[in-house]
Amino acid sequence: MPSIHKEICEICLKSEVFCPVCEEKLRKGKLEKIDIEVAKFLESLKEKFKVLKDAQIYKVVKTNENIIIIARKGDASKIIGRNGTIAKLLSKEFKQPVKVIEFSEDLKEFLNNLVFPASIEGINILYKRDGEIKYKIRIPESYVKRIDENLVKQVVETIFEKPIEIVVV
Repeated sequence: MPSIHKEICEICLKSEVFCPVCEEKLRKGKLEKIDIEVAKFLESLKEKFKVLKDAQIYKVVKTNENIIIIARKGDASKIIGRNGTIAKLLSKEFKQPVKVIEFSEDLKEFLNNLVFPASIEGINILYKRDGEIKYKIRIPESYVKRIDENLVKQVVETIFEKPIEIVVV
């Protein structure tokens, strides 16, 4: 049975000591403290909430205002729970609002999941001479006030490991 978190093995989730593989992920920044805390908390809820048995999260991003949990495609509703029960428990435990979104390798789909109910108009990919790739994300002016630009930047740059620029159109 897979672990609740894609990057943490089940044995490490249940113990206080990490195996060399998980320790290396932590050292390299692929895993952060918040990933471990959220995964352990969700693991502790598995007996009470059977729906979590096969759910999986990919990454947890903590901002000043929110905790964003990126779930495997099809698992966001499982992690939210019926009537938001599990999400409310997460918010209470971590004393911050929690937003659960589904991962997508397609950046536009991922961004639309992140900023819902607002939407993204489009994405341009800039290829710089030095080989760097930068995403330019176009947001309609009517949605600017609904979108936290810092949150979007932090989450996207953490997940996709590429710099982004948000442009209002």
